[in-house]
Amino acid sequence: MKFDKILAVFMVVFGVLGGILTCAAVWQPDKYGDFSYVSSDDGVHILEYMGSAENVEIPGEIDGQKVVRISYSAFQECRSLTGVIIPDGVTKIGEYAFKGCKNLTSVIIPDSVTEIGKYAFEGCQNLTIIDIPEGVEVIDSDTFNYCKKLTSVHIPKSLTKIGSSAFDHCDKLKDIYFGGNKSQLNKIEVKDNNWTLKNGGVIHCTDDEGNSVDISADQTDNNFEYDVLMNGTARITKYRGYAESVEIPSKICGKKVTELRGTVDYHITPYDCIIYSENFDYYSLFENCKKLKSVIIPAGVIKIDCGAFAGCEELESIDIPYGVKRIGEGAFRKCERLTSINIPDSVMIIEELAFGNCEELKDVYFSGSERQWNSIEIYYNEPLKNAVIHYSNLYEKVAQESKSENSVVTENNTDNSTNAIIVVIISVVVLVGIILAVIILKKKKNRGHKNEEA
Repeated sequence: MKFDKILAVFMVVFGVLGGILTCAAVWQPDKYGDFSYVSSDDGVHILEYMGSAENVEIPGEIDGQKVVRISYSAFQECRSLTGVIIPDGVTKIGEYAFKGCKNLTSVIIPDSVTEIGKYAFEGCQNLTIIDIPEGVEVIDSDTFNYCKKLTSVHIPKSLTKIGSSAFDHCDKLKDIYFGGNKSQLNKIEVKDNNWTLKNGGVIHCTDDEGNSVDISADQTDNNFEYDVLMNGTARITKYRGYAESVEIPSKICGKKVTELRGTVDYHITPYDCIIYSENFDYYSLFENCKKLKSVIIPAGVIKIDCGAFAGCEELESIDIPYGVKRIGEGAFRKCERLTSINIPDSVMIIEELAFGNCEELKDVYFSGSERQWNSIEIYYNEPLKNAVIHYSNLYEKVAQESKSENSVVTENNTDNSTNAIIVVIISVVVLVGIILAVIILKKKKNRGHKNEEA
């Protein structure tokens, strides 16, 4: 029995190995010049380039079938390659297809291509220009990572997503040519680690009316992550750029921006965290911007919430627009160089540690009166207590002017009343005098008649 079982096992193993060897013998890629390929229902897939030429033109047809795909790692690490022409009809450039072709300086991608895989051109260190055709919807992760000499790229309006690190370490990238308008540009989802695509470069596109415009790459809407609130407005939660000067948009993807918010990491219960400030950390929506020096907050923002600008160490001053009602927990915490801030009289609450560790804060310019400042609910914020509050006397001036006007009116009214009384008295005196004169005249006449009769 044991022998039979052992024999059965050997038969199964040898059967499987025989099947594998048979399949391997049957399936062998075909060769065409320096290319190995396989035919499929949709056309020819190039599997590998085996040559050593500097300039390569991939054939458009092999054995009467169109070439439709450059497969996984087909040209990977081909160090001799300096230029390649991909034929019309190819629809997909596979993952790792040209990865590590360090001497590749130019590549012509036809309009038929609709898909470019991950790492397809990663490490092509001498590639300077890339033109991505209309129809491509996704530039996948790490596609052009470490293309260190890439200076310009053409992006189609069909694009909807740029994957993480797609253009990472492309330090010389300065010109991005976009085939659509600004509104379409702002709808593209740009994942993390694309700072060279976002910072310092110029995006050439059109406005909604078709006029050519140039936009600083770090000012596009897709640099901002946001949530949509219940009322349909937007709350910005993260800025993914690296600029020193940032203007926060008043609208993002058509939604009005009303709130700015970072995140808070509680290490113990929230209640205790409010008391013991060392037990929790704030993560700014500008956490990548260690060199952020100036920021413009748009009108329309009503809430600067938890940790919005926490840790922006280079920020020296900020102007909070009228309309903001709440400055949340840790909003400006650890802005260590913050020396002055403008606060509008619309603010009603300043929460715990909103200005925590802002030891250089010296001047607070408040647009209202001292009475209005004292009516704001201000929780634990020691730097605010130590700063000089500069009040606006606008309201007091208006009140004083109003009182002065009332006083003048009162004085004028008093003078007018006095004059009226005098006029009345004079009129009465004159009237009495006239009446007395008439009476005296009548008496004289009556005496004269009596004398004549006598």
